[in-house]
Amino acid sequence: ETLAGRMAVIPLRPFTWAERLRRPGWNPVARLLRCRSAGEAAAAFRPVPAPRCRLDTEVPIGGFPEPALRLSAGARTAWHQEYARAYLERDVPAFVRPEDVASFLRFVRLTAAMTGGILNLAHLARDASVSPDTAGRWMSVLASTFVAEPLPPYWRNVRKRLTKSPKVHFADTGLALALLGITDFRQAAALNLAGPLVESWVHHHLRVFLAALDSPGSLHFFRAVAGKECDFVIEAGRTLIPLEVKTSETVGGGDGK
Repeated sequence: ETLAGRMAVIPLRPFTWAERLRRPGWNPVARLLRCRSAGEAAAAFRPVPAPRCRLDTEVPIGGFPEPALRLSAGARTAWHQEYARAYLERDVPAFVRPEDVASFLRFVRLTAAMTGGILNLAHLARDASVSPDTAGRWMSVLASTFVAEPLPPYWRNVRKRLTKSPKVHFADTGLALALLGITDFRQAAALNLAGPLVESWVHHHLRVFLAALDSPGSLHFFRAVAGKECDFVIEAGRTLIPLEVKTSETVGGGDGK
């Protein structure tokens, strides 16, 4: 029995940092969607009515309950590594042949290093030493097991949304860091991964905030032919909200231009 039409399926994503701080009702996307202009949105978030947050702390923690709520920094890394091992031993064999598990782990790590970037399956297949068809199938495995997911581009033409290359975001930044062998956010910054990881962290939060709405809307990114881009675009009915993510000590007017 499929129960079609008689059940709702709600993906349970990792915690947001507001949930971790016992502020589960805080939803900035709901606040944004009530605004009717950029000026009104700026006024609604000045001063920012958000729980205090340090990205260099929150991004490595991720949102899995055990490491997010109970474990020290060193224990969190061990937990994420054990999670990856259990994932490979228990979940992956249903999708990947046993002789390919080692190659699949390399593929997962390469995807973690690509988080926040345009998904180029040809390059990913070459680096993982597998065929493009295998890379495409394995990316579907990561999506179906909630490890990484594509973010489609925004186009008015719906057909283009389905055919243009998406971005890829790891679902949990703590797990991404553990897979890359990175234990410190400063180390990620030195490897030029801080920006993409923060972008994926924001992506996770936007997905949670949108899913909590009565009319969720959809999430995209935007890239023009000339190279101009915007990290996220929320589409809710006829409303479009562009969001730019900056990993910086200071943010100026030029960052939003």
